Amino acid sequence: MLEHRLSGPKPIHSGSSGADYFDRLNPAGLRLRVTKSLEGRGFKVIREPLPQVA
Repeated sequence: MLEHRLSGPKPIHSGSSGADYFDRLNPAGLRLRVTKSLEGRGFKVIREPLPQVA
């Protein structure tokens, strides 16, 4: 029975998506979380986009 469970279907995202999988799915949420985290630690956060490099 244990052998059957180990050889069964794998989850769709079995760790191969990387540690930043959900951050890449929602980059706006990541920016908001990081901003709020820094502000909560007493930092003033000013977000400016970086210039595009060719």
